[in-house]
Amino acid sequence: MATAKESELKDHDFDPNNFLLIESEKNKTVFNVIEDDNEIYEYEVITKNPDKENEKIQVNKYSIKNSKRNDLIESTEELVNSKPSLSTRASCKGKNGTQISWAGTRATLYLDSCTTKKIVNIIEGGYGSTGAIASIAGALKAAGKFAKFVPYIGAISGILFFAGSAIKLISGNGKYGIGYHMVRNPLTGDIYHANGIPWRQ
Repeated sequence: MATAKESELKDHDFDPNNFLLIESEKNKTVFNVIEDDNEIYEYEVITKNPDKENEKIQVNKYSIKNSKRNDLIESTEELVNSKPSLSTRASCKGKNGTQISWAGTRATLYLDSCTTKKIVNIIEGGYGSTGAIASIAGALKAAGKFAKFVPYIGAISGILFFAGSAIKLISGNGKYGIGYHMVRNPLTGDIYHANGIPWRQ
């Protein structure tokens, strides 16, 4: 019998089949998502001024017509936050980090409770999809420990945003850290989509 949490996840979990990575470069990611209205939208995530004090994340959302990018619907630019102090991190549960396994076909993202709580707050903050994805990308870059995944921060931020209900539930609204498996191409390193649901650290 499914537990209460499992049954809730069936209703709210993000379907990875609705997420398609189109392009992934060091400072640019493009992916398509089938959203709740059953329409396909294209998201473009760009890092501006990388590794500089004024580093920014820009997210653009486009409609799709005849299988091609059409109108710009929404755009957000977010300044990457500075790293939190060590004293703040010391109180966090779990860890931030990455792991490549299964002969390079699986990428695992670990988020401590502080980073998870920040992401939950962003998802619930009414930012709109582009604002939320930009803010999540900024939070991940600011948290550090994700060097292996930096080229795919845009795709990962999109996955985390659209899996928001599952992340909130599993993390106890950000009280605990989470882990998340993603499907990875062992030759190119591209991260395609989520693999299953997040779990509690």
